[in-house]
Amino acid sequence: MNDTKLLQTFAIDQAGLVVSVRDVERGKACNCACPACGEVLIARQGEIRSWHFAHESGAECEGGTETALHLAAKQIVASAPQILIPGFEITGEVSDGNGSNERAAISIEPQYQKISKTTLELPSRTPLGLVVPDITIGTDDGVIFVEIAVTHFVDARKAEKLQSADQSSMEIDIDPSREEEWSWSALQSEVLDNAYNRRWINYAKTEELANAAKKLAEEKLLSRLSATAKTYKEIRYLLKSVPVRLRKHDWGVTVWAGWDDETNPVIRGMARRFGGRWNKRYKNWSYSPGLFSAIEQHLNDVGAILDTPHLNT
Repeated sequence: MNDTKLLQTFAIDQAGLVVSVRDVERGKACNCACPACGEVLIARQGEIRSWHFAHESGAECEGGTETALHLAAKQIVASAPQILIPGFEITGEVSDGNGSNERAAISIEPQYQKISKTTLELPSRTPLGLVVPDITIGTDDGVIFVEIAVTHFVDARKAEKLQSADQSSMEIDIDPSREEEWSWSALQSEVLDNAYNRRWINYAKTEELANAAKKLAEEKLLSRLSATAKTYKEIRYLLKSVPVRLRKHDWGVTVWAGWDDETNPVIRGMARRFGGRWNKRYKNWSYSPGLFSAIEQHLNDVGAILDTPHLNT
């Protein structure tokens, strides 16, 4: 982004604090400096153009606007009673062993966390080395590292370190071009309250929620299998000592059989005769509703013997 097109509305005062152009006296009497280059600033508070700071020399500072905005955002978090943290969603998945999967998602909406303690630029050790987050805050949900991105986002190496830590870490994206003259209230809203400009770099509860999502998926699978188990009537046969299962469902009829060289041609011949369709997922033959009695009679005719007669589940 070309920062020369943006107005610098924050600066550093003589006490080293970030101040808005609305907080200071006009002109050079503002006693402010640029946080990027250190040059004396002049508060331009005219009637036509939006109020802003200009460098005394008239030079265009490289990154002055973004640096000032970044420092102002950190100062806002440092004095805030609470901050909005991002939402989170994770999906758990389990298989029934027959090629069918069940999924369940757990979602957490963005929510405010009370801030009990704030430290700026606090070095922290991670398994991958030292990392210095912009802000470290203490909340009811534990320690959270906060990164403020104005033009420079967290790079891959820093993200890797943050992801290796036990603490959660999030990044807040401040687009400097959204406001011509950034005020404290506008920036405060962006930093503390905007649900759409923040994301998790690392969420400490990911594993816990992943396990919960998987457990929920397992419960859904058991519920589905239990419901399915109650919707069919089954007759068990032995055909040349090979097990055969004839099932009557609400939606149709299925036949499953073990395999050997003698039985397989018989089962395939029955499928051709009654229009059976091979189901690769469940490895059985499906038939149209109403064919249960006809297939039952056919199995009796080809010598199938009842194994467990009329087992209802």
